[in-house]
Amino acid sequence: MKRLAGRSDCLYDRNGKYYFRRSVPAELRTEIGKSEWKSAIGCMSYMKPWEAEREAERLKTQTEADIRIARRRVHRLSSNSDFEELGAYTAALDDAVERAANELGGLSKVGERFDDVHAVVRRYGSPKDREQVLGEVPLSAALQHVQNYHDIESDKHRALAVRHFIELMGDLDIMELRRKDVLDFIRAYQSGGAGKKTLAVGTIRRRLGALTAILNHYYRDHDVQRNNPFKDSIGEVGPGHSAEDREPLDEAQIEALCKYIDANTSMRDHTKAVFWLMITTGAGPAEAAGVVADDLFLDHEIPHVWIQPNARRNLKTNSRKRRLPLVGKALDWAPALVSASSQPGSVSATLNKHLKRAVILREGQAVYSLRHSMADRLRRSGAQRDLAEYVLGHARKTSHDRYGSSHPELNVLEAVISEALPEAL
Repeated sequence: MKRLAGRSDCLYDRNGKYYFRRSVPAELRTEIGKSEWKSAIGCMSYMKPWEAEREAERLKTQTEADIRIARRRVHRLSSNSDFEELGAYTAALDDAVERAANELGGLSKVGERFDDVHAVVRRYGSPKDREQVLGEVPLSAALQHVQNYHDIESDKHRALAVRHFIELMGDLDIMELRRKDVLDFIRAYQSGGAGKKTLAVGTIRRRLGALTAILNHYYRDHDVQRNNPFKDSIGEVGPGHSAEDREPLDEAQIEALCKYIDANTSMRDHTKAVFWLMITTGAGPAEAAGVVADDLFLDHEIPHVWIQPNARRNLKTNSRKRRLPLVGKALDWAPALVSASSQPGSVSATLNKHLKRAVILREGQAVYSLRHSMADRLRRSGAQRDLAEYVLGHARKTSHDRYGSSHPELNVLEAVISEALPEAL
């Protein structure tokens, strides 16, 4: 008999049939007259997993009543109070009541504050306790499920979104979560709640998108027929901006930036190396700042850098994984790329600070505009679309483009980049 993964810890598979199985607590076996409960639930060929889980939880509730009665007899307890029955009829309840008693100063204090043990579990129980005892699915448990069963390259916004939601609203049950709760969270989040300064609209939109995805995954995996309260919540915070909204820097601005970099004696070598890699290849700020020694191939016939996931940073998409020839000043300063001490995600602020000192920026321009400038150069130089998309790390547009080798020859890429760049670079 094999235990099945799911919300119920008493559900098993025996020769293609769902079975309920639960051990009787050792100290109560004489009183109850058996060592375990076991009964068939249904055939796996026609019964859905969530139906079997629901039935297993119903049977579990019945056995808990037997445990309560047996425990009262064994301990000669005359009161009906759950707290005087040693606090619980399952290990999860026992643990929650014990934690509450330790914090509040005794079992009697717990009884004064809470009407029943379910309220204790809701306040002091772990997410797993709440799932097992109350049938609730806290948001933190939903996140844990998604992390266990859905492989996503970057977990940054999911984890932060859940943490901030819990700080502002509590670890609410996603089976009872309402649209009003979501709107209250958005208002608090926009005003700088969760101990944070006011977040950018784009950041809040990404966090709401992460929360929407978490619930979608959980509802779909568990066949929950319920509308996602986070659906369309992104629209509640207003329009944000995307990388596509950035305006490219023109050639005069890039020339002024290059002179500034050359003349600046206080700028760190790593910052200069990141600037040159971005200017000559269109790499993103975190991509350039996150290069490690294993990504650099300076002794190769054609010196190049691998933009790939490493210990310092992940990539937004698989299409961002690419190798870029190093030419001109990007090659001269490449060794300094591995001298970073700060995290790649924080480099944009430093780069933008220098950019504002070097160039008079127009509306919509920032350091990310260097990627758009490279895109314009590639277009003007007549680079083939698939090669230009590869250099910039853009996803291939058609199924035809996705066939064949995913990485063009280095000599071809070197020619494309060199053709697009002015001689000064």
